[in-house]
Amino acid sequence: MSNEIIEKQPESVSAAQPSAPIALKKKKKHSRKRILAIVIPVVAAAAILTFFLTRNKGEETTVSLTDYTVSRGDLNVSISGSGSVEPKDQYSVVSLVEGDITGDYFTKGQEIQEGDLLYTIDASDLERSLTQSETSLKKAQENYQDAQDDLNNLNVKAEISGLVTDLKVSVGDQVQANSTIAEVADTSTLVVTLPFISTDAQKLYVGQTAVITLEDYDSTVTGKVVRISSGQQTSGSGALVTDVELSFSNPGAVQPGATVTAVVGGIYACQSSGTTEWASDGKIVAKTAGQVTSLNIHTGDSVKAGTVVAVLDSDSAESALENAETSLENAQISYENAQDQLNNYNITAPISGTVVTKNSKAGDKISSSSTTMAVIADMSQLVLDIDVDELDILSLKEGQQATITADALDGQVFTGTVENISTMGTSSSGGVTTYEVRIVIDDYGDLLPGMSVDAEIQVESATDVLMVPVEAVVRGNYVLVKTDSAAASSNPTAETSANPSILGDVPDGYEYVQVETGIANDEYIEITSGLSEGDVVGYTPDTASDTTSGFPMGGGSITGGITGGGGSGMTGGGSAPAGGGSAPGGGSSSGGATRSSYSGSYRSAFSGTGQSS
Repeated sequence: MSNEIIEKQPESVSAAQPSAPIALKKKKKHSRKRILAIVIPVVAAAAILTFFLTRNKGEETTVSLTDYTVSRGDLNVSISGSGSVEPKDQYSVVSLVEGDITGDYFTKGQEIQEGDLLYTIDASDLERSLTQSETSLKKAQENYQDAQDDLNNLNVKAEISGLVTDLKVSVGDQVQANSTIAEVADTSTLVVTLPFISTDAQKLYVGQTAVITLEDYDSTVTGKVVRISSGQQTSGSGALVTDVELSFSNPGAVQPGATVTAVVGGIYACQSSGTTEWASDGKIVAKTAGQVTSLNIHTGDSVKAGTVVAVLDSDSAESALENAETSLENAQISYENAQDQLNNYNITAPISGTVVTKNSKAGDKISSSSTTMAVIADMSQLVLDIDVDELDILSLKEGQQATITADALDGQVFTGTVENISTMGTSSSGGVTTYEVRIVIDDYGDLLPGMSVDAEIQVESATDVLMVPVEAVVRGNYVLVKTDSAAASSNPTAETSANPSILGDVPDGYEYVQVETGIANDEYIEITSGLSEGDVVGYTPDTASDTTSGFPMGGGSITGGITGGGGSGMTGGGSAPAGGGSAPGGGSSSGGATRSSYSGSYRSAFSGTGQSS
């Protein structure tokens, strides 16, 4: 009998019993049969299954198969989801301060850049406070610098080079600020002031060479004019004279008080002699009060400018620096806070984008930081977030393409790209975990934010491949192939290699052929080896799968097909106990009991996933 399965009804099948393959046997001897025809409506396809049930020993059941001719085609595997598209980024502009809006510098719909000035708010009171903070900061900086200088000045330094002519302090002395530590003279240069006839002095100039006679040393040295007095005076002889100051380098032994005369320019002689002085002399002064802890000089020592000549110690100077530093830090913080506050009165764009909403304008008063003044959206891309089941999430990768459609834009198709796949799942009350996947749409055409869309992410695809319905491939990658197909004739040992205890008996006109498979979707599976184009395979479409039992149209999905406990002559016992399996019963057997012979043995043969119901 072509396209039929003849099977023996099991004597008794428990609803809780795990699925066990039911062997199919053909019977030659036939007894009286009771044939019940049941028409079952299905969801996914218009297939009619006819069950022939027998009650006595030797009774047979036949199940019709659907033939499918192996063909080539394109196979796509995708994951779908839906949601609403939104801008890539969106920001509500709010004010952190209160006050009157003095200016707004944009319009609704305008394209703006990050950092563009949007609003200004009256900040006159804060500006005055900022000025005061700035003044306080400058004063604190000056005080800190003074305290730092005082601490540095505990190391007393010589300001000029020369000879220590008089040391004023000893170690252990307490000195006050501006007190003299030592006197120092510059012994390298001497100066002398000499009177010249005023008319001659008018002919002299600063820098002019002079020959100076050291009368006490009976020698001469070369010097120069360094200053010409602007006044005149009368000499002892009654002549008008002008004082001219000359300087010369000390040849080595000349001391202050030496008598000298001079001739300037080889012509003009002074009217009388004068006495020498050091060109410069000065004092080494303590600029900070403290106690002398060490001295590095003695009277008669030579020192150079910048040399530390004494070290002082002062606790008050160190404390003053610490206090000044604290005051400076506080003043700096106050100023920065005021500056930050002032910045808040100039509201700038946080992102680049399009102004989609403008609620506030110049002249309005802002009294709450919760007021949305404007909304800016980055419309360079639209994004869509969908939730993907944990069973599918590992199939997705960033960069995969997605096809986007919207009910509001009939016939228009958009392309998106998977940008991000969340690594944190969200569990629902039903125990299903999903992961958020973000899809970006660059060229979104007429799509608008908020539109509901459907997305289909392309996971895998194969072009021009052999394929069969997924129901045609059963446990062990076997398919039922018509015996006159090329695949059957090329696999003479296929039937003997198939395990009847797993796959069941082979229907007349068919034999099992083992195949190799590739990718699959919900409807078709790729055949990479074992079948040829044009081969005919037999299968039963899974028209209404019961996910609980694993059978097509599993137990309990069809009720009231056969009345048990009498009536139709089929009791709750027998081949399907009343209320057993997954069929609700108790006294009368529902569709699950009837599908015991169909779902149990057939799905064992073709899918190997079911259990008797």
